Amino acid sequence: MKLKNVLSLFVVSFLFINAAISQVPQTQQQSQQNIDIEVSDEELKTFIKVSGELQGIQMEMRQKMGQIVKDNGMEMQRFQEIARGKQQGQKVETTKEEEKTYAAIQKEIQKEGNKVNKKMQKILDDYSMEQKRFQNIGKALRQDKELQNRFQKIQQQQQPQQ
Repeated sequence: MKLKNVLSLFVVSFLFINAAISQVPQTQQQSQQNIDIEVSDEELKTFIKVSGELQGIQMEMRQKMGQIVKDNGMEMQRFQEIARGKQQGQKVETTKEEEKTYAAIQKEIQKEGNKVNKKMQKILDDYSMEQKRFQNIGKALRQDKELQNRFQKIQQQQQPQQ
């Protein structure tokens, strides 16, 4: 199920992006694996631009997922309940119809996931940033107060331009 792994990787990447962006201002916790990297101001500017575009794609994907679930006649809460249970290896009571609907939704979401993966990679390519470097900068931002301060300063400078 390589496709599922790729989709999971980008879902994790989305979560990682959110964590990198939303936790930067108030981060107090240190990760066990410290990332010690040099990040130039230009790289931070690029990271901010890439993050913004990736967040836009993430919001778009959330909306599409919601629409896919709705179009297939399932409530989002029920879909999430089934998905969470399956992900955690728990037995979730479902009807045959729910199983069939859930499978159809998963198939459509995987299709959309492939499109999102391509869009995300194109954004990284457009900015000449490797995915690993993007992730490492995000990790470093959660750990390094000086880098966080530089990030916030640059982000504030860029806001009037956006």
